[in-house]
Amino acid sequence: MKIAYFGEQTASKETELGWEPSLTFFTVILQFTVGAYVTLLAVNYFLPTLKGFISMPLSTLWVAALIGLLSSVVHGKNPRSFLFIPTSIKSSYLSREVVLLGLFTLLLILYPIRNLLLPEQTTNAIHDYISLLTGVLGVAAMVGIYMVPSRPCWRHLYTPFSFMLPAATSGPIFALLTLGAASNQIIQTTPLGIVTAVLVASLSTIDVLAYSRYRDYLAAQGSETRSCFAKLETKRTAYGLKITLRLLTATLCITSLPLSSILSVRAWLSYSAICLALILTAELVSRGLFYLSVGAPVGEERFLKVAKGLLR
Repeated sequence: MKIAYFGEQTASKETELGWEPSLTFFTVILQFTVGAYVTLLAVNYFLPTLKGFISMPLSTLWVAALIGLLSSVVHGKNPRSFLFIPTSIKSSYLSREVVLLGLFTLLLILYPIRNLLLPEQTTNAIHDYISLLTGVLGVAAMVGIYMVPSRPCWRHLYTPFSFMLPAATSGPIFALLTLGAASNQIIQTTPLGIVTAVLVASLSTIDVLAYSRYRDYLAAQGSETRSCFAKLETKRTAYGLKITLRLLTATLCITSLPLSSILSVRAWLSYSAICLALILTAELVSRGLFYLSVGAPVGEERFLKVAKGLLR
């Protein structure tokens, strides 16, 4: 739906799949980055035994955020249109999303600079809290874009749940992996490791059930939602891949707890990296299926009408 905003001249014809990879990468990567940041910030303030190792992970997060933003620019077709985004921040969730996440990225870039200028482990609560606020509100604005009456396929509780998943699953795993690498020790049995394993396994399993209920909703509602469901039915291989990745992720996360006692540090880091790769792959597949629903056949006039509705 953002196609019309960044380049309305291209909105008259949807892509074959109804979604663009750049938009998928943008949303997943930024949500992952926010989740990783929230986790590392929690470690900084509540887990003193690991606090001394967060400088490296915090100093690299801006790279992921910047890649996500650049993906958004690619999706927009015309980068110059970004100059006009702040003018509608009061009325447009889309403008709030881009402004807030752009500010969040700039604030992340300050972390490596802060580490160079200030003594190690120096706490700057104002910087931390403003970064936290902009990141969380940016993801909330993402959800607001799609929870609109003009799109019943997306106006469902599964939408905010699915947009929260990358932050709540891949973010903590990234923090666990990078903190383990920075400290050169297995931290799976620490409070952070245990909570992460249980949280990711639980949410991955819940998503399998929630997505099934969401598909039932699409199949049972009006003509537009049934059209979305029919479109999704053409991609059952992707649906099966999503479910397989979720269940595999849940299994690996739970088994990581007993396995951590027999694995070497290098083997555990590799195991954790595999878990992170599986989660991110599952999120990309899941988000691709989400955007696929916009590919339901609609005329040019109605497509532009819906697109404009997202900006109100």
